Amino acid sequence: MATHEDISELTASRLLMNQHISLQTLIDWVPDYMWVKDTESRFVVANRAIAADHGRQEASEMVGLSDFDLHAPELARQFRTSEQDLLHSGQPMIDREEFIVDVSGSGKWLSSTKVPVRNARNEIFGLVGIARNITARKQADDLRNGQAQILEMIATSAPLEDVLERLMRLIESQLTGYPAPCCCSTRMAAICGMARRLAWQRITPTPSTASASAPRLAPAAPPPTGASPS
Repeated sequence: MATHEDISELTASRLLMNQHISLQTLIDWVPDYMWVKDTESRFVVANRAIAADHGRQEASEMVGLSDFDLHAPELARQFRTSEQDLLHSGQPMIDREEFIVDVSGSGKWLSSTKVPVRNARNEIFGLVGIARNITARKQADDLRNGQAQILEMIATSAPLEDVLERLMRLIESQLTGYPAPCCCSTRMAAICGMARRLAWQRITPTPSTASASAPRLAPAAPPPTGASPS
């Protein structure tokens, strides 16, 4: 026969479970990454967005994992070092730009915020984090800055090889991560066409230059005096 204490304990357990389910449902609707980690940088809670991008079918599969289970060792060490610094100092990390590679191999730029979590005794027992995908914004910024650099190089008569190398690096930066927006693709085509035209103008002599450098025929000698024309 169940006692009052047993019923109370069961009711509290169900309430806690319902709260957890409600929280999970809520954060699963958020398109940004959301997670909670313990003091060893292991996931305690994660939403569907971060789980899917790391090849997990369910958010619950993230529980107990660390960044070493998700990323290359060097990148995982960087994340762990920054999180351990945060946990020891108690200072939040706000809007830090971080680069990751998801399970599909696509590079992503994230704007990450991580905040330490404290208990009733003011002791830090973990951290909560949220990260937003800013890849499109980073690509647009890189494209705009790259275009300006290429135009400046052309205007200052930089070596053609340097101009083309910078152009290729700009194109490569637009091909990594998520595909650039269509407006970026249009501007990318425009800058490529401009660079090709200006490069061609620099290696192709103009008509005036060509005529100045072409060999000239000597004028014909006048006929001798008194000689009849033939």
